[in-house]
Amino acid sequence: MHKLTDGSQKKELMKVEKTKSLIELCVFCIFISLAFIYQAGAAETEDRLSQCSKIEKDDERLKCFDELAGKKAHGQANKQPNASATAAIRNRLLNQTSNL
Repeated sequence: MHKLTDGSQKKELMKVEKTKSLIELCVFCIFISLAFIYQAGAAETEDRLSQCSKIEKDDERLKCFDELAGKKAHGQANKQPNASATAAIRNRLLNQTSNL
């Protein structure tokens, strides 16, 4: 590394280091925020999965799971499925089949 010759170079280097630190802090805060958002959505999906699985009648239970996955009932146009709901359903089914 080269030796700093005057105070202006030292000040500039300090500004760069502060900016770098602030950017790292911002990225970290965004990451933490996204993690909390994902956790909240996953917990809600898990609760809804549990409610659907407790329904006795097959057609009502299927309708509940379809609604959770973002599908319309009775041949209506499907909307885009909720990715976290789909992943949660897949994981639950995998866990249930591995316990057989």
